Amino acid sequence: MTYYDQNLINKIVNIGLYNQIEINQINEIKSINNIIIGRQQFYFDSHYPKCNSNSIFHSKLSVYNNKLSDEKIDNVTPIQSIDLIFYKINYSEKRIDSYCQRCNKKFIFYFIIEVIDNVVLLEKIGQFPSIATISQANIKKYQKVLINDYKDLNRAIGLFSHGIGIGSFVYLRRILENLIEEIHELEKNNNKEWDEEKYIKKRFGEKVKLFESHFDKKLIELFQPLYSILSLGVHQLSEETCLDYFPIMKDVIEIILDKKLAEKEEEQKYLDARKNLNDLNQKLKS
Repeated sequence: MTYYDQNLINKIVNIGLYNQIEINQINEIKSINNIIIGRQQFYFDSHYPKCNSNSIFHSKLSVYNNKLSDEKIDNVTPIQSIDLIFYKINYSEKRIDSYCQRCNKKFIFYFIIEVIDNVVLLEKIGQFPSIATISQANIKKYQKVLINDYKDLNRAIGLFSHGIGIGSFVYLRRILENLIEEIHELEKNNNKEWDEEKYIKKRFGEKVKLFESHFDKKLIELFQPLYSILSLGVHQLSEETCLDYFPIMKDVIEIILDKKLAEKEEEQKYLDARKNLNDLNQKLKS
């Protein structure tokens, strides 16, 4: 049985354009060799716009001329295996096709593979459907709670998909700031004792603490470290580092938005139930 590394597959699927994966472990070397030449099928989950749903994707086996078996790679060092696979076979540019199990349409990845100082670097240079197209379907639900910031979430994902890390952090940070600003506006307009001059002097963490009663305790624990990392990205971190961290930052933002969405839906469900009860009560009295 040939080998492939599911963690490596997940990295390939989820990294943004022009982001590199360093491949220097023997299992990863075997895996990428087997995947590219079509010796081993691989699988991953993703949303697919053509089906408008999540689906499982798989590659197809192919006829290949490379007789380099996993057993032969096992008998050499990682550096020797790199020499066997990547120096003697032209892998400089590669395309990997996978197929939706629902509709059999293609999900395509394009890569450049190069060897520098005995390390294999795999860089994604294209994919179809694009990261932005896939993500737009996944984040559409947040339009209900991001009335003014939904475009910023789209922009953040779009920048990430084109290899722009720092810019994507700018938009994620703005979304987080505006979640607090919503509460600020409510308090300013409804609290007669509100001191605006005192408020504007507060740091972000102090503002979060001031409004902690408006958020779930678990979310409060996420706000400050999330904001700190996003701010570091805007002012200090490199493009590459921001690209590496973006999926984590986006996931945390989505956790916050999911909670906000659930609260909004619960409130609407309560209002609908109350109206239905009142209507029924009036009907029974008449």
